[in-house]
Amino acid sequence: MIVKAFCLHRYALAVAAASAIGVFSGCGPSQTSSAADPARAVPTLSYDTAPARTWRKNSTSGEDLLYISSAPDGYVSVYTWPDATPVENLTGLIDPLGECVDAAGDVFIVAYASQSYQSSVIYEYAHGGSEPIATLSDSGGGYGCSIDPTTGNLAVSNIGDDNNPYGHEYGSVAVYAQAQGNPTIYYSRSEFHFQFCGYDDKGNLYLTAPDESSGEQYDLIRLPRGSGSFELMNLDVKLYYGYGFVPSVQWDGKYVTVSSAANARLGPVSIYRLRISGANAKAVGTTMLSSQKDHPEGQQSWIYGKTITGLNYYHHGTLEVSVWRYPKGGQPTRNSKVGKGAAGYGLVVSPAQP
Repeated sequence: MIVKAFCLHRYALAVAAASAIGVFSGCGPSQTSSAADPARAVPTLSYDTAPARTWRKNSTSGEDLLYISSAPDGYVSVYTWPDATPVENLTGLIDPLGECVDAAGDVFIVAYASQSYQSSVIYEYAHGGSEPIATLSDSGGGYGCSIDPTTGNLAVSNIGDDNNPYGHEYGSVAVYAQAQGNPTIYYSRSEFHFQFCGYDDKGNLYLTAPDESSGEQYDLIRLPRGSGSFELMNLDVKLYYGYGFVPSVQWDGKYVTVSSAANARLGPVSIYRLRISGANAKAVGTTMLSSQKDHPEGQQSWIYGKTITGLNYYHHGTLEVSVWRYPKGGQPTRNSKVGKGAAGYGLVVSPAQP
C-alpha cells in the first residue's frame, strides 16, 4: 500500500519501524533533486511583542539548559544540564519533534500545527523562557531543524509535504532567512522523507532519511550551499535505525557527524565523524555510546563541548538522560532518570546566557 505524507503522523513518531519504511516505492535516490519556490512561502505567525521571560526557579539564564521533546505527550521538558534538575514543561505543542539552538541560546522546536498533521509550526523560545517569543509556519510535516552558522538561517526538514509538486508524499526543506519571515522551499523529486538535519561550518545542509531500498538503513543527503539540488552522499559506513531511534546529524566543530544504531533493537550507538570530499563521506573516527542496557530511545543526540548527551530506556519504561565524553564515548559519565513512560525525540543543550 501507499502511505501518504500525512498518514505520516504516526510514521514520524515510529519511523524506525521496518514495516513503515518498506511501504514506499518510486524512483531511486540517484534521481533526487529539488527546486526552490519562494512563491510557495507560507505566512509567518509571530507575537507583536515578546512575552516577558518568567522562570519557574530563580533565574536559570546563567545555567546550561537541556530541552527534551516528548511528541506523544505534547510538551518539551526543560532541565538544568548536566545534572537534569527539572525546571519546567513547555506545554500546548502538538507532537513536538526535532529541536535546534542558535548562537544566542534561543531554542527552536518543530511541532505540528494541528491534529490534521498537514503542516507544522516552529516555536522559538528564549533561553529559559516559558513562552515562545516567535513562531514560524511550515507547509510541510516538519521533523528536524538546524541553524546555519554562516548566515543565521534556519532550515526545517520535512518528512512529507502536501504541496510538493513532484509528489505529496515526498519530503522538502524550508529555509528561513535569519530564522524569520517566509521560507524558501526546496522540494525533493523522489521519495526522500527527511528527518534530522545539520549544517556544517560552510553552510552545507546534511539530512538523514530512510533508505527506500532497505528496511533497516538510512541515507545521508546533502543540500549544498547555494544549490537547489539534493545529493545522495556515498557513505562508507551503514546507518541503521533502532527501536525508537533515528540517525541525527550535527557539526562537532571539526567534522560532520551522523549517528547510527547497532541494529533494529539493542546495542550501543555509534557517532561517525566524517571527512567530506565531493559526494563522498568517509568515517575517520567513531564514538561508541554504550549504556547499561544499550537500549537507545532518544532520536536526537547533542554534542556540546567535550560531551555528548542522549537518551536511553533504563528499565520498566524509565527514560534516562546520559552524558558521555566526546569523542571518547564508552560508558556514560552521568545518568539521570527523567520520567517513567516518557518518550524522547528532540534534544538540545542551550548554553548559559550572560
